[in-house]
Amino acid sequence: MDHERALLISQAAELACAMEMLAPKPGNVSPGRPFKYLNEMTFIASAAAIAEAFSDPGEPVGELVGRAVRRTKRLTDRNTNLGIILLLAPLVRAANDALAQQRPGSVKDGVCRSNLRESVLRVLAGLDGRDASAIYSAIKSASPEGLDRSEKYDVTDFDALAGDAPPVLEAMRFASSRDSVASEYATGYEITFGLTAPKLTALWEEGRPIRDSVVQVFLLLMSEVPDTLIARKLGREASEAAAAAAGRALELGGCLTAGGRAAVRRLSRMLGDLDNLMNPGTTADLLAAGLFVFLESELERTPMPDILARWDFKGRKDNG
Repeated sequence: MDHERALLISQAAELACAMEMLAPKPGNVSPGRPFKYLNEMTFIASAAAIAEAFSDPGEPVGELVGRAVRRTKRLTDRNTNLGIILLLAPLVRAANDALAQQRPGSVKDGVCRSNLRESVLRVLAGLDGRDASAIYSAIKSASPEGLDRSEKYDVTDFDALAGDAPPVLEAMRFASSRDSVASEYATGYEITFGLTAPKLTALWEEGRPIRDSVVQVFLLLMSEVPDTLIARKLGREASEAAAAAAGRALELGGCLTAGGRAAVRRLSRMLGDLDNLMNPGTTADLLAAGLFVFLESELERTPMPDILARWDFKGRKDNG
């Protein structure tokens, strides 16, 4: 294993988690916006746990997932990051494989996005029975909220499946209509590579602060991919209503205009119930995956210090 490569990949994963949390996204935990049992430090600690777990990104995906869940559970008794772990583990392994195949000196520290997509498709196709057992056990251990009973591949039946776990992609395809994380496995990360990362790159090339870009892309994801965590907790109508409100905020400019920011505040009030049932948690997970891909691909041409310097600009002007 190339330790320098491993360090860069695990750091990118940690920073993707931190950027996702630190941006003031409506309905999610962010600085000064805690939930009843969760605050920003819980998520920063969870990001550190992910970085530690992914310190050897060449490990099998199941091992990466299981280790990340175990490391997180040492720091918090709440599920803060299962969706992010499930999404990042194949991407981290794919980044490791893609970088290992590049010619020395052909890039700086990043990986071409098309190469990363091809690599993640190979990683997903190579998931085996050991990966399946480890992933299912990790899901059960994390005890995610809003996980309903399924007629097939239900997590409560995982003990009965020990030694004969169903293929990961088969189970993810079965769950893809009701869970966007599963859909990413089933489609080869279509949302991440087709929507999230390209929009982050477009906003970067416009010169936008990353902090604002994260919120903008969150609104885009919410509007185009109704949050499946909200849907599982409160039903499809609630998820679609939240998606429509996010779309209206985006039409007004989102966090880039005064009118858009007012609409984002209204969306925050809409999502801010006391029990956090309207928390668009799956949207946040998808965003973290896109941020990782953005960081990995942008590192081809921009050093990390320069990327981080773009987190927030002072004195930016509104579009309207």
